[in-house]
Amino acid sequence: MNNVSPTARSFAPWIVAAIVATLALLCAWLGQLALTMRAENALLRQEQSLAALELRAAHNQLEAERIVLHREITDLRRQLQSRNAPPPAKLPP
Repeated sequence: MNNVSPTARSFAPWIVAAIVATLALLCAWLGQLALTMRAENALLRQEQSLAALELRAAHNQLEAERIVLHREITDLRRQLQSRNAPPPAKLPP
């Protein structure tokens, strides 16, 4: 009834043990890979947050410079107008 040779039966436990060990190593490697990916994902989120903060800071600096330049242009135009305007009439004493 049983056509399996005695040699094959003696190797069967070793083959099963090798398969189990290989699967255990594969599971351990996949677990390590998952932990590495989670850590990398967290790092990328932090980098993204930092980049967003830097972008906002640059935007705020540009807006502040725009406001200052606008004010300087307005002041210079007023100075230019006051130089080109006729002198104010003198009031009698």
